[in-house]
Amino acid sequence: MIRCSKNGKYKAVYSDFDGYITKAQTVEFLVPGMEGYVCGLTVFMEIVIQYLVVLGVPAEKIHYDFLGAAMALQIKKTA
Repeated sequence: MIRCSKNGKYKAVYSDFDGYITKAQTVEFLVPGMEGYVCGLTVFMEIVIQYLVVLGVPAEKIHYDFLGAAMALQIKKTA
């Protein structure tokens, strides 16, 4: 799930039915000044957080919760 806290917009993506989330789907949630919230499995979160960083969301405005065991995420802080 990704959520934009600026306007409360969110989307749940289920890989079993919808396939994996794409950068194009992530763009739909971008609004100026947004804070992103990502919840899911580690690989999903790494991908989505990297999309957000590449698309210009500051790393300090991206928040996340693990769905499952907490692990260290492998993400770049800048594009």
